Amino acid sequence: MKISEQDVRQVAELADLKLSGAEVSRLRAELDGILAHVEKLNEVDTSGVEPMAQVLVAQALAREDKVAQALAYEDKVAQALACEDKVAQALACEDKVAQALACEDKVAQALACEDKVAQALACEDKVAQALACEDKVAQALACEDTLRDDAPLPPLGNQAALANAPQPGAGYFKVPKVIER
Repeated sequence: MKISEQDVRQVAELADLKLSGAEVSRLRAELDGILAHVEKLNEVDTSGVEPMAQVLVAQALAREDKVAQALAYEDKVAQALACEDKVAQALACEDKVAQALACEDKVAQALACEDKVAQALACEDKVAQALACEDKVAQALACEDTLRDDAPLPPLGNQAALANAPQPGAGYFKVPKVIER
């Protein structure tokens, strides 16, 4: 049995589907393939097979009903209280877990602070080194001030004075030696 495009359009209209011409052609070919497969299945001899309503065998999942003694009111209350105690214990454990997580956060914060303290100590060492360098620079500037040409020279010691004194019979004074400091 062949399906016509008119049949596909009629089914699409009943299903309130809007199909393009290409979709109608594609669906017509697919439906033809399905019907060809059903025709092949109809060729199989099924005369000895009983008809089924379901493919899967249904099994009763419910247990068999048995009449039993009902729990007494006191037993029901005792079970409820036992469950209530277990719920209270679970809530207490939940609170302890929350407290442990809060402590874990505080430990993480403390470790972060410890890192910051270590960084501050490293900075403090660098500041001390900078101050030592600043002292050395100040000493160098002080030395530079004493070596300037316009700064007065300190008085020379006795040996330097004798070395620069006029020599007997020379008739002139020696040029003073430059004394290195």
